[in-house]
Amino acid sequence: MNDHETQANTFHVAVRPVQPADGARILTLLDQSRRRALNFGAEDLPGLLASEQTSGTVAETGPLLWGFLLTTLLAQPALPGETVERWAVLRGCALLGGWRSEEALPALWEPVAAALRGRRAQAVVHIAHAEWLHTPLLRLGFQISDHLEVMQRGVGIDHASDGVGPATLRPARPDEVAALLAVDSAAFAAPWRATATDLAGLLVMSSHAVVAEVEGQAMGYAVSDVRGEIGVLARLAVHPAAQGQGLGRQLLTDALRSCRRSGATSVSLNTNAGNPASQRLYSQHGFRLLGKRTPVMTLRLSPAR
Repeated sequence: MNDHETQANTFHVAVRPVQPADGARILTLLDQSRRRALNFGAEDLPGLLASEQTSGTVAETGPLLWGFLLTTLLAQPALPGETVERWAVLRGCALLGGWRSEEALPALWEPVAAALRGRRAQAVVHIAHAEWLHTPLLRLGFQISDHLEVMQRGVGIDHASDGVGPATLRPARPDEVAALLAVDSAAFAAPWRATATDLAGLLVMSSHAVVAEVEGQAMGYAVSDVRGEIGVLARLAVHPAAQGQGLGRQLLTDALRSCRRSGATSVSLNTNAGNPASQRLYSQHGFRLLGKRTPVMTLRLSPAR
């Protein structure tokens, strides 16, 4: 039995709401812990801890931090006349060795779940990259509702995919985030919709962003970039009213060409296993599954009493 195990069995572990001042101790815990699951970078931690959208807990015995758990509310846009469920995302969790997960996770989670109910959150989603967290979350009532897949192919363009289609492709402009947001929100359901901040960041940071116009109206868009020799298709969306007409193929082919011109030797993307239209589009254009699928775990929250 190591020192941490001895202390865990000897001292009371107190759980309390996370505070911005906990940042340094959380980073120390992350350096010490092998049981950690993060969907953010260390540089993002101060902003998360300061955000009003964050609900989280830490567990401590005096100066020793045993664990933490962080969630944030998702600002999912709504279409006109639509009511969108209020989602939160489990952003990170870590436990120090010696605190058993079957005890630690309920202790950290229950106060967070209560806080989320109080903020009228209706569901929680977690992209479960860390396998150690799967079983504890299942015990808490989370379910595997989907899988994220990484797909990849070379940048060569098939003769059958010549880029001809019904839309006029043009560069996206920073001042049309609202129009692209409407396309994205129509194309995706919560919690997978991009926010205005997401789209603005994509347009600014990515090397290639195009809009697909049909009769002068934006009906689709795609954003891609090249990192070293790897091209990345960051986002592709087609309005449901224009799906099945070749816009997705047209945007995808354009992105492949852009990546090839920028020196990429292959292109990768993320997609949901539960999105058959995207699966069909990418498979038909030579994309193949790369590595393991990542579970998407979700939990429906009961209403606050």
